[in-house]
Amino acid sequence: MTLIPPHDINIQTKMKFIIILLATLNLVHATELAQKTATISFQPISIDNLEPRTLATVAFDPLSLDTELTFYETPLASELFNTDHPPRSKYLRLGIYDVVNASWVSSTTLTSVENFAKGYSPTFLINFDTEGEIIGVSVKGYRIDAGETRDFGPKIRVAQMTKGPRPYLNRPVVLKEGKVEEIVPEKSFLQKYWWIILAAMMVLMSAKGDPE
Repeated sequence: MTLIPPHDINIQTKMKFIIILLATLNLVHATELAQKTATISFQPISIDNLEPRTLATVAFDPLSLDTELTFYETPLASELFNTDHPPRSKYLRLGIYDVVNASWVSSTTLTSVENFAKGYSPTFLINFDTEGEIIGVSVKGYRIDAGETRDFGPKIRVAQMTKGPRPYLNRPVVLKEGKVEEIVPEKSFLQKYWWIILAAMMVLMSAKGDPE
């Protein structure tokens, strides 16, 4: 039986530790690469035609759809609308806005600024496509009960599009009685146009019978 010197055992232990550490770092790096960020913006609907502003920032994983709110700032109606603006028509356009190209890169929704008012807890619904990209954002404020003590900060819910069922082609049609519809064979050329041929033959025969 061969005994391994203690020095060699320490080297092997260190090598295993280094391998595990490198694998962990690679996993963390891959996770960071997979994560994406998006900025949720809002634009007041008013005659002032204000530019979209940042409402929140989210970090998400396109594969697992794990989404985290990394930044949020409550929009204040007093700073966005004039004092003479009708109180029941204070609306915001909501979506993902590209500042560089100055355009909305997702579908936009319309929401009342009252969803962010005091006494309400906003919940963001982020919609993803089948590839894990954000295609739309909406928000709804839920009234906070006075007796509750849980966290009233903004929350996130996610939803993803799914591929619909594809039609099955060339399948037999089932009738109401449960019988399979019989396939009617296509008519031949003679079966379709026999009456035209018959009429043509009658015209020819009558033409031959006419005296010159």
